[in-house]
Amino acid sequence: MEIKLKKYNLDGSKDGDVLLNYDGKPSENTHQLHLLRTLQKKIRQQGTVLVKGRSDVRGGGAKPYAQKGTGRARRGTSRSPLIVGGGVIFGPSMRSTRYKLNKKQISSAKIDLVNRNSDKIVIINSVVDESLKTKDVAKLISSLLLEKGKVQIVLDKSDSSFERAARNLKNVSIQYSGHLDVEKTIQCGLTLVSTSCLSVLGGNLSE
Repeated sequence: MEIKLKKYNLDGSKDGDVLLNYDGKPSENTHQLHLLRTLQKKIRQQGTVLVKGRSDVRGGGAKPYAQKGTGRARRGTSRSPLIVGGGVIFGPSMRSTRYKLNKKQISSAKIDLVNRNSDKIVIINSVVDESLKTKDVAKLISSLLLEKGKVQIVLDKSDSSFERAARNLKNVSIQYSGHLDVEKTIQCGLTLVSTSCLSVLGGNLSE
């Protein structure tokens, strides 16, 4: 399958098209996209949150006070979740967020993602230009954004000048990543992908 994406220069002038060849075909439903979105969310989770239960709190071996005669509730331990300093009832614990997805499933989801959002994904020529200003990037985005909405920019580490000029713009999120965020790509009205990181789209580049 072949998908054609528009390509622009930083000054807003069109620079032809980019053709991406994919081995598979887009799926008829959004299930693969859902699986890839779940995988990306699991990668961002750490799973390191931990609170102490009543068995983890130090102390509590002796009965705090007498069973009768105090007029208070009957306590057998100071580690009870009902008193200050005690454990936590059903609190979170450390867990693995590992989520496995086959390579063919990831490839199929990428095809589906790019195919469904091809009108919103634009390729930008990667040029190191230290004189690039925020107003230049704002002008570029306003010329490409069809409707008001958020903008996602996917860059490589070598695109530091473009990141510097775009990071203060409102409703613009910049990411240096090895993947194209499914949720942001669907929600944003425009996704700019630098030519230096076309690999995030998957597929093989053909001129």
